[in-house]
Order: sequence, then C-alpha cells, then structure tokens
Amino acid sequence: MQRMLKGDIVEKKKNIIFLGNSRSGITHLTTGLNNEMLKNGYKVIFITVAKLVDELLMGNEGHKA
Repeated sequence: MQRMLKGDIVEKKKNIIFLGNSRSGITHLTTGLNNEMLKNGYKVIFITVAKLVDELLMGNEGHKA
C-alpha cells in the first residue's frame, strides 16, 4: 500500500484493479487511495466493472460494420 501512496505504481503507468465480494470494503479502499493520489497531484478514474463492461460493449457496437 505504501508503494501505491507514493505513486510508484502510477509512475510506472500500471493499472490498479481491486476485486472482491460485495461489502468487502473495496469501495472504501479505492476511495481512500484515490483521495491520497489526488492530494499528490495525480488524476484518477474510479469505475465499476459493470460500467466498464457497458462502455466496452458500447464501443464495440460503434465499430461494427
């Protein structure tokens, strides 16, 4: 976690994906991490898997001939 807060993973342009069961605290964890990254001047994106899949499917629909 300390490496993430220092930005090492961000500096290396790595994605961070948290997976887990409902009500396991993932949103709480990502919100805290996002807030710290924002304080350090980084841009963050928070997206649920459902929203990501929807966006990917819509993008795929737009490329069909």
